[in-house]
Amino acid sequence: MHPLSEQVIEETFAQYNEMPSDKIPDKFFGTTILHIYPAEDTRGDDGDLNGYYQNLFFNLVIFNIHKGVYKMWRAGKFDAVFTDSCHIENLTVFKDGAFCIKIAKPVKFLNGQACTFYV
Repeated sequence: MHPLSEQVIEETFAQYNEMPSDKIPDKFFGTTILHIYPAEDTRGDDGDLNGYYQNLFFNLVIFNIHKGVYKMWRAGKFDAVFTDSCHIENLTVFKDGAFCIKIAKPVKFLNGQACTFYV
């Protein structure tokens, strides 16, 4: 990546306060951004399938902006994210290869091997 791009990404992340990963709320208000980083195959070294066969496991970081407060949670590793009835404002691919899904309205969060955001 170009150094200016790296600088902008670092400055953006620096705005957020990291919250305890074991205290992810089950409801988010304001704008919620799902940052998805590919992590590993769902098929282990032994060949056993531990998730969806067509998917990769990914690390999910949840960013939330509500009333001028910027928070983030490192949610962990998942093999799918479902956005049931959510208002997805956009989907982008960052310069580091990660994906970003922006949800513009309040949502609820259900945590499992796959995670679900719903209204």
